[in-house]
Amino acid sequence: MNHSKRHGEILRLVREEGTISIADLAARLDVSLETVRRDVKPLTNDGSVLKMHGAIGLPSLAGEAPFERRMRENADAKRAIAKHIAATIRDGESVMLDTGTTTSFLARELLGHRRLTVVTNSSDIARTLATVNGNKVYMAGGELRSDSGAAFGASAIEFVSRFSVNHAVVTAGGGGA
Repeated sequence: MNHSKRHGEILRLVREEGTISIADLAARLDVSLETVRRDVKPLTNDGSVLKMHGAIGLPSLAGEAPFERRMRENADAKRAIAKHIAATIRDGESVMLDTGTTTSFLARELLGHRRLTVVTNSSDIARTLATVNGNKVYMAGGELRSDSGAAFGASAIEFVSRFSVNHAVVTAGGGGA
């Protein structure tokens, strides 16, 4: 079995079992412990599996928040999008950012900007950009979503509707589990 087929088999087994020991994987794949460790490393690096002492498991079963998991999914593409958008925003401009993983990456790209006015319903984005480089951050109020830290509802919509901004970045969820 080649390297990529083993990756697929490892993912299938961990989805089936929830958690599985490295030794059990080696036995089931008929390879050495070292081969399994090498195969598991890129799967942990890209967030497909979570490494535990002597075993691997699914990140969702380890108490990880869905937003944190989504931050790792397609991270390179989201970072590239964020970098491109950040290049269009000038110091001193205003920007509205909704809640999403791509906009959270954008907030990190905007850390080099100065005197931004930021309107958001995302607690992650507000924390990232508040109190740095002379930024003013306005965060919508409303009911807080536990999975994303986003304010939502009629009061959040009413709050953001009061602002006129140079840029608005609104994202769409890409689906998921």
